[in-house]
This record gives sequence, C-alpha cells and structure tokens, in this order.
Amino acid sequence: MPDASQTDAPRPSGLRRLDDRVLGRFRRPAGSSGRSGPADVLAAVVRVAQLVLVVLALVLLLAIAAVVLPTDEDNVLVRGVLDAALQVAGPFATVFDIAGRNARAAANYGLGAAVYLLAAKLLGRLSPKR
Repeated sequence: MPDASQTDAPRPSGLRRLDDRVLGRFRRPAGSSGRSGPADVLAAVVRVAQLVLVVLALVLLLAIAAVVLPTDEDNVLVRGVLDAALQVAGPFATVFDIAGRNARAAANYGLGAAVYLLAAKLLGRLSPKR
C-alpha cells in the first residue's frame, strides 16, 4: 500500500502554498545538473566566514557582560569566556587605556565586537547574489 506521499491525490491549496514557500528555495531549477558552480561554493564559504565572525563577536559581548555584571570569575564558564575573549580580542584588547576595569573591557571588547560584526556585514555585501 503506497504511503500518503506517493499518492496522486491533490493536496489542499493551503498545504501546496506552504510547500512552495518552505521547500521552494531548496528545489533546483528545471534542467539544472545538480552540481554547484563556483559562485555557489564562494557563497557557502562567505556564509561560513560570516558565522565565524558573528560567533567571535558574541564571545566578546559575553565577556563584556561577565566583566561588567557581578559574576563569579572562579566559575568555569565565566573563566572560559574571559580566556576566550582575550584570545579573540587580539589587537583590540589594549586599544583604549581607561582607568576602570569595567570601562576598559567594555570599550576594548566592544570595539572588537563591532569590527567583527562590520566585517561579517561587509562580507555579506561582497558575496555573489543567487
């Protein structure tokens, strides 16, 4: 006995519209060979690079929260975020020399997060359109 997906019974128009909206972007155009071209590969690389940049910015923003808010710096998670932020911040860790620890962390890590997010946005604008 065939299952529901193998029958030729027409589906309600609402489901057909939902399929077209949800699955339409995953269907290949008629006549395509199914292979990815250079533009598709470049677009995938750009998306991965954007994801990495956004995660780096998120680490810096979490570090700002861990420094500014009252947290237990002996906690494993907090210590991990702060250690990762020192690595991720790189050259941004010492740009501003402000007296207070909270303000210094917010300014330096905030600058790093802004640069990473700007780079992710610029990569998106430079990537080939599909």
